[in-house]
Amino acid sequence: MNDRISSAIKRIQHYQFENGTYELQTGLCFFLAGVFLLPLPMSSSTQGMIQGAGIAGFILALLLGEYFRRRFVYPPSGYVNGIPGTAKKRISRFWPVFLLSIATAIMIVSPILLIDGGPAGDAGAAWVILTTGLFLSVLTAFLGLQSRVPRLLVVAIIMAGLAILFSPAIFGTRPYIYGSHQTPYWVIYASQLFSAGYFLSIGVVFSISGGIGFLNYLHANPLPVEVVDEQ
Repeated sequence: MNDRISSAIKRIQHYQFENGTYELQTGLCFFLAGVFLLPLPMSSSTQGMIQGAGIAGFILALLLGEYFRRRFVYPPSGYVNGIPGTAKKRISRFWPVFLLSIATAIMIVSPILLIDGGPAGDAGAAWVILTTGLFLSVLTAFLGLQSRVPRLLVVAIIMAGLAILFSPAIFGTRPYIYGSHQTPYWVIYASQLFSAGYFLSIGVVFSISGGIGFLNYLHANPLPVEVVDEQ
């Protein structure tokens, strides 16, 4: 009995991730986060516009993902509830996740607490993208193994490589100073460049992976043809 339940759970997990829509959503959200973090000199009004556009973009990503699932995924293969149970049972599952999230957040920001900021005061923050990227890559690999979707393992490896690339291990922590007629003195810190570059990059990676998964899913599960009643 337990084997049949475990097998059913694995089929649900595979079903949820094989179509690529969650990766497309994640990729768009990460890309928007990268745009949001770009270290550009701008006025407060421009910052407010970008923040508003970013929030609208996140909402749009969620709505588009749900639309794709309802339009292209559910018709040929059906809807499967991946989180069964009563509201009380769902809430009971929240506490372990909440505690794990706190521990993970502490681990991710630990470089800020443990590494001397240096003359620019940015050394610790510059290493945060490495801990963030490695954690995200481990999480993606876990989801790939759990859902039996091999392309997520490839994405996880690329994410780990990009985390190392956009870290002081490669570029150091030196700030960059830029000047122009409009902005005579503009300091760009390493952490700003690393964060924007990393999220933009993994946004593209997730989008490509999700696009491949989505196209493969449509090829293997074509939409049912509606029979036209000519009477």
